[in-house]
Amino acid sequence: MSNMVYQLARHPEWQTRLRAQSQALCESKGTSTLDYDDLASLTDIERVMKEALRLCAPVPYMPRKLTRTIEFEGYQLRAGSFVSISPWVSHYLSDYWDEPYRFDPERFGPERAEHKQHPFLWAPFGGGAYKCIGLHFGEMEIKAIMHQLLLRFRWSVPADYEMQQDFTSLPIPKDHLPVKLEVLPARPV
Repeated sequence: MSNMVYQLARHPEWQTRLRAQSQALCESKGTSTLDYDDLASLTDIERVMKEALRLCAPVPYMPRKLTRTIEFEGYQLRAGSFVSISPWVSHYLSDYWDEPYRFDPERFGPERAEHKQHPFLWAPFGGGAYKCIGLHFGEMEIKAIMHQLLLRFRWSVPADYEMQQDFTSLPIPKDHLPVKLEVLPARPV
């Protein structure tokens, strides 16, 4: 969530786009309250969330133990060996991601779907049988919270600000992410 707030502060055009999508949903429903079925319509929030997770995966690496001997790129890895995958590496591979260091939520749209080139390319919550059990619940929470933030606030960071991460446990903003909040006028729904 903090990385989404940061990215939206750095890219106000996306913040405006997401806000417009949330406001349009409110106007069509006549309320700012979300129902479960509304979450799927917040496609731009989902794209920004996925891009924020790509740029700053919550888990830097995932150790696994091989259950059988395999060959990988000419190397034999024996059963019982430990291997690790790192979203902090795979999320920046230029062979798969177009301009991997650029904030670009459109890469998660159906037109490009860069994350679908390989089942483990975008893996901020693991993959396969060991994917985080809270992934879908977490996505619902983030969409609901971000929807309400967008309706109530506009936020920014200084133009030259770059968020530094504290990796003591999971990545969090080292300086607590100093954002400037502007309260938006209430809109009738």
